[in-house]
Amino acid sequence: MATGKPTWTEAVSIRSAATLAAAGTAGYDIDMDTLGADASKLQINLTIGSSSGITVEIFDSPDSGTTDDDVPVITFQMTASGIKSITIKDTPHYRVLVTNDDGSNATGNLAIQHAWRQWSIA
Repeated sequence: MATGKPTWTEAVSIRSAATLAAAGTAGYDIDMDTLGADASKLQINLTIGSSSGITVEIFDSPDSGTTDDDVPVITFQMTASGIKSITIKDTPHYRVLVTNDDGSNATGNLAIQHAWRQWSIA
């Protein structure tokens, strides 16, 4: 009898550690369909520096990114240095938008990585 087993591709860099300019934004598209994945673990690693923080928004798409939603499905702020992970499931595509909330100061280092889950039959 065949059984299903999850396998993870881990620690894939979406953004290498670098500053985000004052009032700057950066967007990243994750195509789960092309990856053959049903779940993704996204990790934001922020060192504040002199910035007041960032806002992270996750936008869903029903068609592998041809039409991203206008309203984020997840929004959160990071106002202190730290690492935050979130899980995204059951979508063919999602977009990550990061905004520096400080109009005068760049962030410290901002890095983003993710892992994704695929199922195999053995």
